[in-house]
Amino acid sequence: MAFSSSDEDSIVNGMNSLSVDRHRSDIFVKVEDMTYPFPEDHFRRCNFQFVVEPGTNGNGTSQENPIILRAGLVSADDLDAVLEVFGLGISDHADDLINLSASKWFAALKLANLWQYEGLRRGALSYLRNKDEFQDDTINRIFYGIDVWDKSWVIEGCNYLVERAVRADSPVANQLGTTMYGVMIALYDVRGNLLINTGINLDANIKAILDIFVQGLSM
Repeated sequence: MAFSSSDEDSIVNGMNSLSVDRHRSDIFVKVEDMTYPFPEDHFRRCNFQFVVEPGTNGNGTSQENPIILRAGLVSADDLDAVLEVFGLGISDHADDLINLSASKWFAALKLANLWQYEGLRRGALSYLRNKDEFQDDTINRIFYGIDVWDKSWVIEGCNYLVERAVRADSPVANQLGTTMYGVMIALYDVRGNLLINTGINLDANIKAILDIFVQGLSM
């Protein structure tokens, strides 16, 4: 991966390395019958890989010969979100990136994972962690973590359910499904009973168990 530590810092702290030159050159990509100019600089410098439609050979040099992205993996809305992130990189105000909606950062993160674009992934994760959707809604954190292949989010969400003061209720069970809910409740009960009856704190062990459990999830 052609990606330096200085690039990582600038992406996480301000997405500066994702800035788009106003005099840029583009390659062209197509999704859902729509063709988009994509900043060639990111494609060349950051060394990520598009996932293309099998049997196509477009090289992106023109609108008539675009790179066709694989159907079902990338939507037009996803690509719009990524291009908006790149476009905001030329702004002098970091607030523009901070105020970008969670749904757009989530779309950017999805494509960063798909394309193995580590710089965009780090930036999206950094901004998403400060969004209310991820601060306040533990269940969302679990599901988003599964969707974007980030096991640390799933572990954080599960750990919260196990260590919180009130036992997870039926609505949570419906969201998580029987298996995951059963594991969380079993750990919650064991942890609580030992802490109350013996004073033994199992938090370190719980984290290790959750790590093993989450590693076994299909993500």
